[in-house]
Amino acid sequence: MPTVTLIGASGLQRGGLRHLLDEEGFTVVAEAASAQALPAAWTDVIVYDATGVPRVGDEVRALRALHPGSRVVLLVGTISAPLLREALEAGADGCLTADTSSRALAEWLHVTLAGGKAFPRDLAGILAQGLAPSETKRVAGRPLSARERDILHGLLGGHSNKRIANDLGITEATVKVHLKTLLRKINVVNRTQAAIWAMNNGIAVPAPIAPAVG
Repeated sequence: MPTVTLIGASGLQRGGLRHLLDEEGFTVVAEAASAQALPAAWTDVIVYDATGVPRVGDEVRALRALHPGSRVVLLVGTISAPLLREALEAGADGCLTADTSSRALAEWLHVTLAGGKAFPRDLAGILAQGLAPSETKRVAGRPLSARERDILHGLLGGHSNKRIANDLGITEATVKVHLKTLLRKINVVNRTQAAIWAMNNGIAVPAPIAPAVG
């Protein structure tokens, strides 16, 4: 069974989450009222009820430093574009609303364990708030190719290279070649930075095919 650590100020809410996740086949091995109070023990996933917590990016970075091998999924009251960018930049593997159903939460946690990202279905609309779409999507005078935009869509969807390859009908090796070229073209060093670049440059996000939230 995948192991989970719960973080949240409310013991009552942690208890509810523990019960729900236990019914979905997860084993809660530890819980804490704050990220600072988290035990040092390793766990597959850290579920952090960060509702009302300021500077979630700092919290995620602290968790990443102490638990580099664990997936980190945030639960928040309302998801906004700035919060999503902050969470992504800090290295979060997911950000969902606190009213996500137990079944959807469990499915999203499995997505993160498989290397994907857990974000709401209306991600495109959220990220579009306050962004001016790029008309040409050019980088240093060179337009992105249609395939490079496809790769960016896959990254924004939190998909693995294998999933992107299957969706596009190409080989995983071809995806890796396109991704390497893309990272160099937009001057970033990893997939997360590429996804953030895409957000800030108005690249539209297709609706995730992974489990529905709510």
